Amino acid sequence: MLNLKAIKILTLYGFVCISVSDFDPTDPYLKKSLLQILEKAVITLGMKPSCEREAKEVSVKVKELRDVPISISPLQRVTSYNLILSVELSFGDNKETITSSVPYSLPYGGVGDLPRRQALEDLLDKIYPQIQNFIRRLKDADKP
Repeated sequence: MLNLKAIKILTLYGFVCISVSDFDPTDPYLKKSLLQILEKAVITLGMKPSCEREAKEVSVKVKELRDVPISISPLQRVTSYNLILSVELSFGDNKETITSSVPYSLPYGGVGDLPRRQALEDLLDKIYPQIQNFIRRLKDADKP
């Protein structure tokens, strides 16, 4: 399980607390990358990180992270995978699940961390607009 302190976000209309929970990744890079993409979405929308008491909580849960083999080399080794990520964003009764996948290959059928990390970065860049839209809807819901 990701044990992270909540990141609280100051908006023009109040405070929002974004917390990441309920997932135990085998890839610690996911935690870092997911927090970076959430911070990027918040900052892009004109919000500033802040820790205050009266915050609305937005929960981010990683529902699934897995590698699915898609090709095998002549030496009977898996060389290409689809990296699948499913993230659930929720605020009160509003929930949105974002699922996407990207392919990546390992050089010469070997084991490597860098191609998978790049695939994870590509995957988060791919779902970034959907994360940003969810946070924008939350921000717009507070407008008088």
